[in-house]
Amino acid sequence: MDQNIPFSQWPEVPDYDMGEPFYQEGVKWTTRHNFELEKKHIDHVVLHDVTLRDGDQTPGSVFLEDERLRIADALAEMKMPRIEAGMPVVSKAVENAMRRMVARNYPHSKIYGFARAVIGDVDLCKDVGCQGIIIEYCVNPVIIKHAYQKTPQWVVENLIRCINHAKEVGFKDVVFMGWDWFRTPIEFTRPRKNALKLMLLMDSGGSMDYYRELCSLLFQSVSKAGRFKDLKVYYFHNAPGKRLYLDPTLDWRNSVLTEWVMNNIPSDYKVIIVGDAAMNPYELREKQYDWHTRQYGPSGLEWLTLLKKHFPYLVWMNPEPLPAYYDFWSQTHRQLAEMFPMFQLTAEGLEAGMKRLMVRR
Repeated sequence: MDQNIPFSQWPEVPDYDMGEPFYQEGVKWTTRHNFELEKKHIDHVVLHDVTLRDGDQTPGSVFLEDERLRIADALAEMKMPRIEAGMPVVSKAVENAMRRMVARNYPHSKIYGFARAVIGDVDLCKDVGCQGIIIEYCVNPVIIKHAYQKTPQWVVENLIRCINHAKEVGFKDVVFMGWDWFRTPIEFTRPRKNALKLMLLMDSGGSMDYYRELCSLLFQSVSKAGRFKDLKVYYFHNAPGKRLYLDPTLDWRNSVLTEWVMNNIPSDYKVIIVGDAAMNPYELREKQYDWHTRQYGPSGLEWLTLLKKHFPYLVWMNPEPLPAYYDFWSQTHRQLAEMFPMFQLTAEGLEAGMKRLMVRR
């Protein structure tokens, strides 16, 4: 589309069908009825000022109560026919300023209130004393479906209900304003796809039995979140060894080789290790004996080093805080806390851990 062609000469599109995509670059995408007035003689124009509502929504601009009143006084002095004074439900400051404007009883200006398509908003505008009302609602089908989780039919029915209510409570001038994504990049409105791939490695048994319910709750929350492209969960005891297990019983018949995990799961997976890091130091540092092969293999510390090398996006969530004193049983906790980004398994710790996990390397 040649952008040098005047907007009034752009080709029109049919009335928008709520069931079909409606955005077309370089084409009028509102109803054609908006432009029929271009063909008619207009002998009367009513000015409607939005400084106190739309102007107040400008980033970095906030009007205090007295400032709002001074602006309204200036607009009334200019004999502005309609002053859109704000949205009283936003704050007491806005509501009080609007009540003071109404009390002024401007001879040439009417005070209009702004409301969502909510009965309570309409009632508050009436209680404030507004002489007219603008009821707004999003008409973007993407936002209606994915942000509000409503249907277009529900939107229409709700608008009719609120507009009729406004008339019933005494508003003679009721205006509907449908808003879209004018201030939002079109890419931002597209539904996001789940791209996060997550792997949980959870310590099971021994001292972790005390935190069984907490870990179970964490597992259920992650499983039900439904926000992951893929979720893998494995279990170990104290420190990962030759095998990772598929359930908390740690049955070797239901397990996979740790080496297989590193060879088959890409390194872009985010990894969360959940464990108290509490064990006898030899369990972490000494070579592990395999009773099936009757040979010694890598220690738990060596397996953890290999996992850390393969999965750079890795954090450790610990239900125990870092020990205040250094003793025999705190050695492994402190050693692993120096080796991994470790956070306590609390709401605050989870938030900090997730932020660290999502930082780009």
